[in-house]
Amino acid sequence: LAFIAVLQSSPRKGLKCLDRAVEACPEENATTLRGRIQNLYAWLYRVAGDFRNAIKAGRTAVNILSQSEGSHLACSAYSTLGFIQMGLGRLPLSLENHVQAVSWAEKSRSVDLRAQALANLTECLCRMGRIKDSLKESLLASDLIEYSKIPTIKNPFNAILAELYFVSGHYREAGDLVLNICGEGRDNASSFTIGHVYYVAAELNCYLGRLPEALRHIEELSRYGTAEAPLYEHELAEALRARIMAEQGLGEEALRKLAALDRAVTRKHWPYQMCIVRLHIGEVLLQQGRAGEAEKYGRNALRLARGMGAEPLKQRAHLLLGTIYSPCRGRSGETVKDRAKAVEQLDRCLCNDQQFVHQESLWRAHAELSLLYGEEGDLRRSFESAEKAYAHLCRMERQLPPEALVSFYSVFDRSRLKLELLGAIEKGRVQRLIPAEVEGPLDDRNARTLQRLSAAITSAEDLDDLLEALLDQLLPVLGMTRAFVYLCEEPGGKLRPVKSRGLGGVNLEERGSVYREVVEKVFREETPLISADCRRDPRIVNSLTRSGGRGSLMCAPLKAPGRVIGVLCAEHGTPVDSIAEPVIGLFATACSLAALGIAHMLVRPHPPAIHFAAAGARFDDNDPYPEIVGESPAIRALKERIELVANSGQDVLITGESGTGKELVARAIHRSSPGKKGPLISVDCGALSESLVESELFGYRRGAFTGALEDRPGCFEAADGGVLFLDEVGNLPLTVQVKLLRVTQEREVRRIGEMHTRKFKIRIITAANRNLLDEVRAGRFREDLYYRIRILEIHLPPLRERREDIPLLIDWFLKSCAREKGFYKQVRPKAMDLLLRYSYPGNVRELGSMIRGIYYNVKGTSIDVGDLPPEVCCGRFSGLLVDQDPAERIYHAIVEGQGDFDEMVKIPFLDHQINVEIVRGVIVKALRETFGNYTRAFGILRVPERRYSSTLQFLKRHRCYVDYRSFRRRGGG
Repeated sequence: LAFIAVLQSSPRKGLKCLDRAVEACPEENATTLRGRIQNLYAWLYRVAGDFRNAIKAGRTAVNILSQSEGSHLACSAYSTLGFIQMGLGRLPLSLENHVQAVSWAEKSRSVDLRAQALANLTECLCRMGRIKDSLKESLLASDLIEYSKIPTIKNPFNAILAELYFVSGHYREAGDLVLNICGEGRDNASSFTIGHVYYVAAELNCYLGRLPEALRHIEELSRYGTAEAPLYEHELAEALRARIMAEQGLGEEALRKLAALDRAVTRKHWPYQMCIVRLHIGEVLLQQGRAGEAEKYGRNALRLARGMGAEPLKQRAHLLLGTIYSPCRGRSGETVKDRAKAVEQLDRCLCNDQQFVHQESLWRAHAELSLLYGEEGDLRRSFESAEKAYAHLCRMERQLPPEALVSFYSVFDRSRLKLELLGAIEKGRVQRLIPAEVEGPLDDRNARTLQRLSAAITSAEDLDDLLEALLDQLLPVLGMTRAFVYLCEEPGGKLRPVKSRGLGGVNLEERGSVYREVVEKVFREETPLISADCRRDPRIVNSLTRSGGRGSLMCAPLKAPGRVIGVLCAEHGTPVDSIAEPVIGLFATACSLAALGIAHMLVRPHPPAIHFAAAGARFDDNDPYPEIVGESPAIRALKERIELVANSGQDVLITGESGTGKELVARAIHRSSPGKKGPLISVDCGALSESLVESELFGYRRGAFTGALEDRPGCFEAADGGVLFLDEVGNLPLTVQVKLLRVTQEREVRRIGEMHTRKFKIRIITAANRNLLDEVRAGRFREDLYYRIRILEIHLPPLRERREDIPLLIDWFLKSCAREKGFYKQVRPKAMDLLLRYSYPGNVRELGSMIRGIYYNVKGTSIDVGDLPPEVCCGRFSGLLVDQDPAERIYHAIVEGQGDFDEMVKIPFLDHQINVEIVRGVIVKALRETFGNYTRAFGILRVPERRYSSTLQFLKRHRCYVDYRSFRRRGGG
């Protein structure tokens, strides 16, 4: 019974059972039994979070069972003690006990025991940073677990393996394991394993820059664990949430949350968690410019990491301290002592370079050293460190999933740091190429220009800002009078001018250079051309009669990873005697920086980024809403409506089916409204559980409920001065709707646990994917709230009602993929015809996912009929007939064996490809067939019998549940 209580995370019940077991235990000949009882005591105390008593009981169990003849019992005792010690960060002691456990397991000749002992040893080695040893042990454990085929061992081991793959840089493999456990494996996993895997998933997605996904996993984790049996990873996950908040610009709020977590883990005296929380605090403080305070937390974290023998955490602490002391990043760094400290800490961070303990720390440490040496004028050492950093970074890029490359560089300042690395590398290469007699190829003035260029490129809001900053910085230093930037949409596409600039920041009326033929040649041959006097240059003179150029010229290709994306051309109206080598070196470095910055801007997923989607109109700024792609009458009317609504300042209700782009419209309204400088806070009401929705919307006071460790403002307060976007507002519970009505009327909110209200000034934009009037009639939505939020309304047409926009959207998505992979893929006419006839129940979202999937599955450069999904070719699932009921199509597809309920209903619903009405429609058809019998209905819908209960809970949680009684009456019983 006590062992069952361990599996059920019920320590209180289990401890009572063990107390009774001790009372019933015979006084003689019961040594082994007492050892087993103490081992279970250790487990139950660990489940309850009482590590002190857990270690005490674990040691007692080891002392007793190591003297017994049962090697399998001794193995279990050593494993338990090692696991508990690892949770407290006592890694060397934990390692000793896990090694003992493996030894006892080999004596027992039990495959299961040996597999479990090796799995625990793998995790301990991973936490210590001994990655190679950990990978070696994991291979042995994996073979044994595959042989044993016991799910209670397999799922925990896969969670350990996911952590190991993440730390060692195998990001794709880690992601696959996480998805497997969170999906099919979740039903067979304990709360221990669930907590572990959700934390690894959150950490992995945060690292890859997928912050919304990381937050979603943290929310999932928070649903597990109780006050009686708290999850060990809870505080770690909340610390990660705070780090994400800091990355999103909420630094002060993140620090308050981290301070509360620091106090909580310090009270528990959990060194491993204390170290991680303090590292987060130090990094956020440094990000806020508070280097002095950050140093205290960095030193404290380093002391804890040393005591635990956790090399990855020690490396991270050394990196933090080195960055703090560096004059480039942390304090003023005005003293030689601080510079020496920075070099010392960064060198210590790199002491395990060959082991690849923590790749992120390695490349950042090399990068910081490069910047530090560059600041001191030591270009050779700066160049060497930059090349090492870049080599690590390239290795990491190769291990990233292709779709995560852009998001990876969108967080934690990686993009700017990479640009500075490239600048240091180019600077070093130019230094080596210039003859020794040329003094200072990159003098102080040019070095400062490069620094300003790097800062301008990384801080630019959009492509236009980036190009203007680039040309304005370059022209005076190059000694030229005008400059032009040409860009190419796609491989083999047309090169066209996008920016023309003169001295003093003047935009030129002419769109391109008079040396057009030279520009085309530079682009085609990927070779720069520098000429002091074009009249006497044999490479250019043949084109002068046609172009009219007579001065000096500097022209170079813009080389991004994978291809040449354009040309930068600078010219002067009169010839000169010569162009100095330092100027040429500066021009070459500037072109490398510009190419990387432009390439990054073109694939950046934020709305302000300019994309090549509608010919040249984007660059002429004729379209105020470039992210809304389409030229149909419906889209033109929509854009006019957005402009009218945006200027009114009134609350807006956006209606339309799932996937039509309601959030895009909300962002367009915000960007065009008088309050565009304020924040835009988006809340997906459908993704919030009933227990969380009030605290998320209205905020709470510290101590208002269990887990409220600090005061936290809700979304209404966070959006003060801007816009709050409530997506899927129809999913809000009626109890919340009452409070929402008052908030929208009075424009004041009261946090949970407080008596007084707080005023705010915001615009509320709501969205719904179903007819709210029908919901009002059905009693699921309040009528007074409906008329309160529907001051102005915008209806988005489904994609099937604007088919003329489908080719434009397909082209937009293909070009978006092409910017990531470097080449464009063409849709053949027959395939386009099928894509035009398909009904797209998931609308633009379904089209986008479909095109991306097709793009990455097709090996060639063209997309044919055979490359399209079956539902497009054969009319299955979504069908080709617009007037056919989607619920009926899905229902018949399941009945015919084309998929099961999870595959065709649950997953598309969670991905917002189908809405509540379609899910309810499928359930209605199944209930009608079975006369209201849910068990038989689930059988028809191919729901596995073990998942009947969870599927029913899914329907109720998402308001898709249908009352069976009416169907029974209709069926006569």
